[in-house]
Amino acid sequence: MNKLTIDRIDPFLSERSLAWLSLRRIPPEILLAPAFASVVLFVVLAKFSNSLSMDDVPLAVCQDVGHLLESSKLSCVNEPSVPAAMPLARDVWSIVLMFAAVLSPYLVYKQWTGFHALIPTLSRNGLILDRYPGSDAVGALTLEVDAMNRYFRGPGSSTLFTSLIAAIAMASLMVGERAAIYRPLAPPSDAEWPTKVWDKWWANPAISSWSWMLYFVVGFVAVYYIVRMNLVGSRVVLGLWRVRRRVLYGADVDNADGDYGWKPVTRILSATWVALILHGAGLLSLMVLLDIPNWVLLVPLLGQWLVLLPFYTILPLVIVMRDVRRFRKMKEKETQLVLAAIPSSDVVQRTTVAQRLRDIRDLPLLLPFHKWWTARSVIGAIFAFAAALWTTAKVIWDVNLLS
Repeated sequence: MNKLTIDRIDPFLSERSLAWLSLRRIPPEILLAPAFASVVLFVVLAKFSNSLSMDDVPLAVCQDVGHLLESSKLSCVNEPSVPAAMPLARDVWSIVLMFAAVLSPYLVYKQWTGFHALIPTLSRNGLILDRYPGSDAVGALTLEVDAMNRYFRGPGSSTLFTSLIAAIAMASLMVGERAAIYRPLAPPSDAEWPTKVWDKWWANPAISSWSWMLYFVVGFVAVYYIVRMNLVGSRVVLGLWRVRRRVLYGADVDNADGDYGWKPVTRILSATWVALILHGAGLLSLMVLLDIPNWVLLVPLLGQWLVLLPFYTILPLVIVMRDVRRFRKMKEKETQLVLAAIPSSDVVQRTTVAQRLRDIRDLPLLLPFHKWWTARSVIGAIFAFAAALWTTAKVIWDVNLLS
């Protein structure tokens, strides 16, 4: 089987701002600085508008959760209701959205640096091989990578289209919030609770126009990059799936990089699954924030997330784990034949080859999911997926009850 030399996947063709960082080899962690600054600015603006905190915040949050779950088992629900105000410290749902939003550019850039390094790294490590003699894996993978890059230059690079989606999403969110904010958290006896909360919500433009504008801008940027992430990521996974019958992925038995040659893949998967978990939590928070009739605004984002989550999790499992197992069996058989051909008198050579055989047999069956933190991300993504399915079912059920 022949090692391949293929052009790199270049998602930065679709996004100039991240391409500028990539060309200068600036690490993804640099984007944590504006993320941290955004959170600090939210807090400072809330403080200056006297909407950062209130008395009995823990009790207020406990009552909010109790009303959301429609549970009287929480003792706090039976205590006198906290005043209908929503400062930042009480608004845990917006805090979840805030962290999901400010971390999105960082996670996208981290995922794309992994895509950018994927093919060269795997090829350099000898992990991209012909699946069978005469399969023309070089031609197949070259054509597919070229098709990906053309997509990134063309349909996948429509900044105007993505910006329009982000603007419409945030405008719709703002309208939905004004109509009836946090109705699921309202005490059963207070029909005017959403209106009262809106009047004292920390991001209400009447309270702080700067907080409102920052809320819009951060949300716009987050939706923009989430859409970009999905446009690029889904195309890469589709491309790798298309060549699955022509290319065999192996593993570095020497484990020089600590990930058996799959370092870029672990970078891609960690960024992707953390993003899926955060965005899933953000969608759940939006469902709490918006009233039921306005949940229809979330259908595009929720539908995109539900479709892409198994696309991002199941296909890598099928493609990579299947090939690594096949590679291990193939290498084990080859090494056994080599060992059998060495004379018993050549103790040194037999010992070396026998050790190599043990190393091959020790290759993790769950590559590239062999590390606990990677497996933890998978478990988190699965739970987020289950929670989203449950929430979607609840939406349908509640809408049917209303109708």
